[in-house]
Amino acid sequence: MRPAVLKGCLVLLGVSLALLVVEVALPLRPGAAFRVWQPGLSFTFFPRPANLPGVSGSSRFVINAEGMRADPPRREPAYRILTVGGSATECLFLDQAETWPDLMQQRLDSPASRVVVANVGRSGQSSRAHVLHVRHLLAQHPEVNAVVVLVGINDLQQRLEREDLPRGPFAPADYQRAFMVLPGGTAGLDELSFFERRRIVQLLRPRAKPTAITREELTQDPEGSFLVGLRARRRQADRKTALPDLAPALADYRSNLESIVDAAAARKVRLVLATQPVLWRPDLPPQLEDLLWFGWTLQGGEYYATAALADGMARYNAVLLDVCRVRDVECVDLAARLQRDTSVFYDDCHFNESGARQVAAILAGRFAPSAPASPIAETDEVLMNRGLDALYHRKDFAGAAALFGKILERNPDHYGANFQLATALERGGQKLEARVRWARVLKLAQRFADEKVAAEARARLAAP
Repeated sequence: MRPAVLKGCLVLLGVSLALLVVEVALPLRPGAAFRVWQPGLSFTFFPRPANLPGVSGSSRFVINAEGMRADPPRREPAYRILTVGGSATECLFLDQAETWPDLMQQRLDSPASRVVVANVGRSGQSSRAHVLHVRHLLAQHPEVNAVVVLVGINDLQQRLEREDLPRGPFAPADYQRAFMVLPGGTAGLDELSFFERRRIVQLLRPRAKPTAITREELTQDPEGSFLVGLRARRRQADRKTALPDLAPALADYRSNLESIVDAAAARKVRLVLATQPVLWRPDLPPQLEDLLWFGWTLQGGEYYATAALADGMARYNAVLLDVCRVRDVECVDLAARLQRDTSVFYDDCHFNESGARQVAAILAGRFAPSAPASPIAETDEVLMNRGLDALYHRKDFAGAAALFGKILERNPDHYGANFQLATALERGGQKLEARVRWARVLKLAQRFADEKVAAEARARLAAP
């Protein structure tokens, strides 16, 4: 071989090896990374308890340098958990230290065993966006040990709005919805050629300039007063009682969950999926109905009835539970473990301070089973709502009777508990016990001059 040719080959080999070293060893710089949130965002909100029951005081919202609602990045060894989801994970109107991901960290972290929980929840994000979150953030942050995904309500709401949901290969618009900052100003690595995906090209490409975001773009107002108008719009609108065909959307939902499972498995990262808890139930009392604003459609300003919403959410949660069963994935059924009242929610699905504490206790228990969870006070209101959920939603008549019985152990004259216990016993086939309870209801109704309930009790007692 001629010396010049040999020299050229050696130079080419050297360049190739150098590029290989860069490709393997050199990480993407901070300016060339996926960020769910724009780094450096910081706002303070002043939610009004009248607008958001169970939320009080000012609330700090801070995004760290990695685009996460979390403490500044720690570099010391720690067990790292990433929480993914929509606004129920974002916890916009809760203070930084009162969000359920931060409360998880407070429960799990100790000087002897460091734990970091980073929150990338963002309003409006559905399971399709979460596929991108898990896929790209785990690749970008190999130090993450576990991912918790709370998902469901945005998938349902988006299907109620429209039938032609995005599906198939991810498009630039999917990336733009999922991330505020993209690497190298690109639409996402899946859409780049082999050459464009190389790290050396990404490093040489001009840095992406994140668009500045204002408080108005982050939320409608710092007090949460926009909810008053949204709730009024729902109250005044016509109701749709029949859900649209959910089958294609549920198939997409299953496919997205499967992709999340695959993405976590590919990185050997522990995955915990959580069902979506909501306030919705068929027998929701008027004072709780007034807190709702979800369920809108794009046709004529109609809204879906609460019972229909509850049924739709149950179907999405059933798909998630089935994916967990089939794929042997850890699952936390939050929907079954949380009460559907203002001890948990300030609207359809967003946690108030008490609700966030309960979610944190449940999920932290998954990561530290021996850690004692804070007991949830079993007030009459909590027991009553649990009993109503068991009686009218889950059709667990024995369980409902036991819960109403607990109330009556403390207060034998509790009017509502007596009535609901009689109903639960009757529907559970305990006719004799039900008659005894209806007799008690009749006496209480006569005491309170409630002729409507008295008439119902007489009719029950007259029945064979």
